[in-house]
Amino acid sequence: MRDAIGAVEGFGTRLAHVNLLVGDHAQLTNSIRDTYGPYITTLLLGGWISDPASAPGRETSSPYPGRIDVRDAVAVGNSAFDVTGDIVYVTSVDGDPVLRQPIRARVVRGPDDVWRISEFVRTAE
Repeated sequence: MRDAIGAVEGFGTRLAHVNLLVGDHAQLTNSIRDTYGPYITTLLLGGWISDPASAPGRETSSPYPGRIDVRDAVAVGNSAFDVTGDIVYVTSVDGDPVLRQPIRARVVRGPDDVWRISEFVRTAE
């Protein structure tokens, strides 16, 4: 379970590195690929490359997504977890949380024994 949670937390540290305000489509898709590729499945990556507006990332200069705080992880069979938590938005002024956006992620263990996010949804919990 710790590795699955670690995948979501690691992904959360990368959210601010994808600037969704970039007007250049190629630059945005390259940023999504390079930044999120190690943390997500190829299927999810393909979906976000096809529709970059559906990907999470930095949507304003401030506040911006600083991390994901995991609240719970529930096993789904032997090779998946449903993880819930919050994207924590911070400001560059003091780094204190100013906003939380609930999320749900499905994390699966791949054939290479690496845990990756296969589904990522911002929720309204």
